[in-house]
Amino acid sequence: MSTPSVSSLGIRDFTSDQLIRIARLFASDDSHAGQVDLSVTERQRIPLDSTAHLEVWLMVWPVGSSTGWHDHGQAAGAYVVVTGELIEESRRGGRPPTCCSIRAMSGHSARATSTT
Repeated sequence: MSTPSVSSLGIRDFTSDQLIRIARLFASDDSHAGQVDLSVTERQRIPLDSTAHLEVWLMVWPVGSSTGWHDHGQAAGAYVVVTGELIEESRRGGRPPTCCSIRAMSGHSARATSTT
């Protein structure tokens, strides 16, 4: 199966549901598996498609890797874990961090807001 280009969507602002559908569409395309090197020791970010308003990446996090605390500003996004499990910790405002486990092929969306 070949994933259609997101440039054909013609959309500027995406809802959480739309972002999850796009993430699931790309995640279900087995042709991307050839781009993954599971022997890497650091996080990989492989661009798959983009428009002026949307970027689609294939990301690989080796076991035990971390991105550290970072801020996505006003970005909105969605991701699907294709293989394994992703442990996500998030912090909003002055609240204590929350942690969740996302298992393979479950969709998740996040609408990040700046805390500064």
